[in-house]
Amino acid sequence: LKNVIAIGCGAVMGAGLGESARAALMTRGFAEMNRLAHALGAGPETLAGLSGFGDLALTCTSAQSRNYRYGESLGRGDAFDPAITVEGA
Repeated sequence: LKNVIAIGCGAVMGAGLGESARAALMTRGFAEMNRLAHALGAGPETLAGLSGFGDLALTCTSAQSRNYRYGESLGRGDAFDPAITVEGA
């Protein structure tokens, strides 16, 4: 789910929709991740740390993230190298 959200965040930024739109997508995406985690039996603290929210924040904002870069190219309407592994696509 994190990788799909990162692709969406990249698309938001590639389309020029801005930081507020990215923040909204990350916030709603994180809420959905928490709902899914709870439904699968995880505690409320499970996604609160570095491996949950920290990983989401980095993946949704870093140009080093392949998923984020893929989303950016989608948002700009550019081609993306199919040889690059994108886990959320």
